[in-house]
Amino acid sequence: MKSHVEKIVRKLLMFPLPSFIIPFCLSLIFLLPQNLLAADAGKSSSSPAAGGGLLIWLVCYVRRKNPIGGWLLYYFIGLYVGLFISIALIVPSLSNYNPLEWDDKFHYFLFIITTIPGEILLLAQVLLSIYLLSKKRRDWKHIEILKKVLFADVVFSAISIPIEVSLWPVSVFFSIYSAILSLIWFFYFRKSVRVQYVFKDKLWNPEILYPSVKVKKT
Repeated sequence: MKSHVEKIVRKLLMFPLPSFIIPFCLSLIFLLPQNLLAADAGKSSSSPAAGGGLLIWLVCYVRRKNPIGGWLLYYFIGLYVGLFISIALIVPSLSNYNPLEWDDKFHYFLFIITTIPGEILLLAQVLLSIYLLSKKRRDWKHIEILKKVLFADVVFSAISIPIEVSLWPVSVFFSIYSAILSLIWFFYFRKSVRVQYVFKDKLWNPEILYPSVKVKKT
C-alpha cells in the first residue's frame, strides 16, 4: 500500500482554515508551556511553521484594502505554498507512480485516480493565478475557468472518498476536508464583491468593502 502523505499535506496547505481561526489557534499554541510541547513532540518546541502561518495572516490582513488582499491574497498564498510543498513531497516519492512498484495493478489504478486529478487541478490553478495576478492579463474569463477547476476538485475529491474508505482510510477525512473547502473557495469566487470589482468591473475602491477608509485623491 503506497503512502498518501503528499496528498494529505497538499490538501491541508491548499485549503487553509478561515483566517480568523488561524491567529486564535496559533495564540493557544504560543501560550502553552514549552515543556509540555516538547514532552508531547519528543523534541524541541520551536515552531517556525506556526510563526509563518501567523505572518501570512498578518500580511493578508494588512493588505485587505488592496485589490489583491484579504481572503483573495490568502487564497493565492495558500496556492503557492501548497505547490512548493507538493513538489517537495512528490519528488522523493516518485516511485509511487511507477506501476512496476505495485503488486496489485488495480490498486495502482485507484491510486492514480485519487492523486493525479488533484495534482493536475492544482497546476491548473497555478497557471490561472499567473494571469489573475497580472494587472495587464487578468480577465473575468480566468475567474470563470477557476470556478470550474475548483468545482472539478470537489467532484474528484468526492470520487476519492469511497475508494479511500476501502484502501486508505487515513485519507478519507482529508478528501472530505478538501471537497468542503474547495466548495467554499468556489462560492467565494462566485459571490465575492472584491472578486467582482477587481476582475470583472476593474473598478476597485477600498470604500466598497471598507467604508471608513479614506481614499487619497490623485
